[in-house]
Amino acid sequence: MNKTPEKKPAAKGNAPITKKPAPKQHAEGSFGAKLHRFNFNLRKQRLKYGTLATVMSLLIVTAIILVNVLVGFATDKYGLKFDMTSEKRFELSDETIDILKNLDESVNLYVFMTEDNFRAQTYGNEMAEILDRYQVYSDGKVQVHYVDPVRNPGFVKKYEDIVKISNGSIVVEKGEKHRAFSLSDLYYWYDSSQSSAVGVSIERKLTAAIVYMNIENPPKAVVLTGHSEIGASTIANQLYEANYTVSTLSLLEGGAEIPDDVSLVVLSCPTTDYTEEEILKLEKYLNSYRSFIYVTGADAPKLTNLELLFREWGVEFEDALVCDADYRYSDYTNVYAWTSSTDAPLTAGFAASKYVVAPRSKVMRQLWTESGLMTSTDLLQTSPKSYAKIKSDSETISSFERADGDLSGSFSTAIYVTRSQIINNETKSTNILFLSSPYLFSSDLVNSDSFGNMRFLTNVMDEFNDSGVTVEVKSKKFTDPELEVIGSQLTVVLILLCVIPAAIIIFGIVVWYRRKNR
Repeated sequence: MNKTPEKKPAAKGNAPITKKPAPKQHAEGSFGAKLHRFNFNLRKQRLKYGTLATVMSLLIVTAIILVNVLVGFATDKYGLKFDMTSEKRFELSDETIDILKNLDESVNLYVFMTEDNFRAQTYGNEMAEILDRYQVYSDGKVQVHYVDPVRNPGFVKKYEDIVKISNGSIVVEKGEKHRAFSLSDLYYWYDSSQSSAVGVSIERKLTAAIVYMNIENPPKAVVLTGHSEIGASTIANQLYEANYTVSTLSLLEGGAEIPDDVSLVVLSCPTTDYTEEEILKLEKYLNSYRSFIYVTGADAPKLTNLELLFREWGVEFEDALVCDADYRYSDYTNVYAWTSSTDAPLTAGFAASKYVVAPRSKVMRQLWTESGLMTSTDLLQTSPKSYAKIKSDSETISSFERADGDLSGSFSTAIYVTRSQIINNETKSTNILFLSSPYLFSSDLVNSDSFGNMRFLTNVMDEFNDSGVTVEVKSKKFTDPELEVIGSQLTVVLILLCVIPAAIIIFGIVVWYRRKNR
């Protein structure tokens, strides 16, 4: 009888050993072998792509974090910020940047207000951002300091002894030189009748002041007063910003004379005539080989003594208001003038499409181009479609449309006369610029990108200013406080805010879907 062999008990302490069956072998080339290899490769691919997806996700997330860290670092350390507004309200002009990059010595800007309070003002945030950029582009040579007047009364008192200080004032300082601007000075207004500002002129004011800090001997200018002048304060401000030391003087006062160290005298559209004594003082100045600007206008009456004086210099005036049927700015009396001489320094840099607006111009004629030692250049002329309405004491112009009896154009709006003479082997010159309108350099025209008034003003100031640099920086007019993104900026924004996040989401969905269906 066959007996079933007894199973030997497992050794104490050892678990029973179960032998795994040998894997089923498939014949080479069989379907089973191919299926086995396919499954093996599929597992390898799953591992490969799963790892790749993880690595790619980590890289993208890391890159985003790194970019944010770098941008934050650059913003904190270097003041790097991106200006995506349509008006570039936070950015400095190329001219200002060039000036800042070439500074040799440090300049301090003191803002007499806390930074938080300053930013809370109308357009205060824009101005504060602009101030930040002065530090950045100057590589730290321009230092901006916010001073709390309440906590620092002694510091305020120090500057009140030199310049007038008010809440929000900015003082530009280098050594013993100072220039101060009130908060209202930093705003841009179309005219003084406006109740609210339309932008800021902070860059224009501060850049000119920084340039002034580096002029050893600023030129001196005198603006004549005493005859109910039109536009005298406007041109005085323009001279100040062109880095002249500006003062006013009335020749009516007994014994008043134009100082010998004055290089430029301005007479802006007087409405009463000069006395014979005043004419003699003007003649004395004009014979001293210096510079003079005479501004007339249609709102000034006939001034017999002055007109006789300037006729000797080849310019005559007629009491008539210049109009233009082809006006493009406001009304008939805002005439457009184009350059008549492309070679003259005063009209250099004019683009063919740029013109100067000369509101309420008086008829002004050039009598000759050369006479003895004098040379006359007609700089700007109105269009052939212009005309002039003759004025009289008993007549008020009721219509500006062209009518019978009107004078036919074109008319001069700027004439430059030079009288040169060689004395002791040195050429000395008297230069007179005649302008037909006291509104040529008004703020709304000077700051317009459409007109050439700023270019002309800059050329005029450069011609008469040998000691420094005239700054051609327009005020910033803010038309829309909302963020606007255009051109290449739009592309950058779309990539950062839309394309990259969408790509990450789509990539994640694809990976998830593939894993789900394996």
